[in-house]
Amino acid sequence: MAIRFSLSAIVGVIVTLALFYLMQSLISGAGSALTDDKIGNLVDFVRVKQDQDVQKKTTQAEKTTTA
Repeated sequence: MAIRFSLSAIVGVIVTLALFYLMQSLISGAGSALTDDKIGNLVDFVRVKQDQDVQKKTTQAEKTTTA
């Protein structure tokens, strides 16, 4: 039981440190991010909502009488 706990703790510490250093390298590399000067011309896609013609269908239920 102690071996299992210590092994999982060691693996947890290793994963935590690896994620910490990965995030640190991503944050420090933000200075080389793409800016408007480096990208050039970008195309913005805008979805235009089209007018929809709603057609209503009127139905009348038949009235049945019971005798």
